[in-house]
Amino acid sequence: MNRSEKKLFRKPNRSENLRQHFVAAMGWGIKTLTRITLNLKLSSVDQAMLSQQSISLSRFFVALLMLNGIAARPAFCQSEDSPIAAAKTSLHRMNQAVTAGEFKIARVYMTDQGATEVIGDLAGIAISLADPAINESFPAQFDAFKKEFNQLLSSAQLTTKWAALNDDPTQFEKFQSLQTSADGLNVLDQLLNAVAAMPWNGFGFRGVATAGYQKQNDIFIAIGPEEKKEFAENANVSVYRFVLEGDIWKFDGISNDQTEAYQKKLDAMPMTIKDPSFTGETADGNKLSFADYKGKVVLFDFWGTWCAPCVAKIPKLKKIHAAFQPHGFEIIGVALDDAETLKTFYESRTLPWKNLADPDGELEEKFGVKAYPTTMLLDLNGTHIASNLKEDELVDALVKLYGLNPNDFAALKKAVKDTDDEKRHK
Repeated sequence: MNRSEKKLFRKPNRSENLRQHFVAAMGWGIKTLTRITLNLKLSSVDQAMLSQQSISLSRFFVALLMLNGIAARPAFCQSEDSPIAAAKTSLHRMNQAVTAGEFKIARVYMTDQGATEVIGDLAGIAISLADPAINESFPAQFDAFKKEFNQLLSSAQLTTKWAALNDDPTQFEKFQSLQTSADGLNVLDQLLNAVAAMPWNGFGFRGVATAGYQKQNDIFIAIGPEEKKEFAENANVSVYRFVLEGDIWKFDGISNDQTEAYQKKLDAMPMTIKDPSFTGETADGNKLSFADYKGKVVLFDFWGTWCAPCVAKIPKLKKIHAAFQPHGFEIIGVALDDAETLKTFYESRTLPWKNLADPDGELEEKFGVKAYPTTMLLDLNGTHIASNLKEDELVDALVKLYGLNPNDFAALKKAVKDTDDEKRHK
């Protein structure tokens, strides 16, 4: 690792003035650790084990939860899962271990690069509160944590100065070397415990795994805000990379390229529909409203005759519509075209669902559409549950909504599955 790589929080195009941009730097720096330590689903605890007195009560309780979950399913059993499911399992177990303050166990689910990022972020968090020159912006509720981090770093003879961590490679190496000794692991455990106890809610960094996908030999898991509304309105996400080492999918750090690509995808997502009601006219002048679809699962399809990807989707949507219409599924097309243009389009193609002409983009604005094509799926109650599903994902969603047998729709799912991501145009 060269000197520039050891300057932990210096990303391309970021100002070198660390004090001025501390909040931005912290936001980037704590993504890995805080999103790993939060959003936990901990397993049950064997009550008989509570008689042990070797660790403090709070740490003891969480550690037992974590150890019980790991013992129940050894790491080598991950091979039974799909790669994406196995990577999520690794993330979950790493969550538990980090939150329990057990770095040695968490390290099992990290590559060397992943561990470097986690320790680097942990060092940055600790120093940011221990260095009085940059921690003045933290509210009073952080005072105890400031004192705790200062004591921990000083007792372990680690720097408590942000500048030293960034400018002196030996300081970075000291933090990384903590994982090589029992005493060092104890320091990491204490730092993890302190970070896990911090009131991160005030910063809005609670995260959940919102998506998982595979590209070649790597698994990527997107971590987004906990609140669906916030996520739909394009809050920041990070995409974690997992690589297979032996039988375990291990955290290999944040992928900047995939994070950027995923964020662009989110930027095209419409906001969550709160009020799906509308009135409009079809190309032949007939009135149409959402009330006409009461009690049905509805897919809004915002498209245009001028949009090549929109038109390319039609054959697949026809297959899905034919398969699920008997169960009560309907599509409402909203075309950014005038009535005459739609009529001309119908001369060469037929659509089995009704389409609204929206030449002035009134419905586009109401529903927050930012790109074409855009689709929005609403359940039987008119609740917006998903946007921009790929066609095979739409099949899965409809099967689930109607309680149908997935095997009956396997051929349909295969027929409509995309091989490449569709390009979206505005």
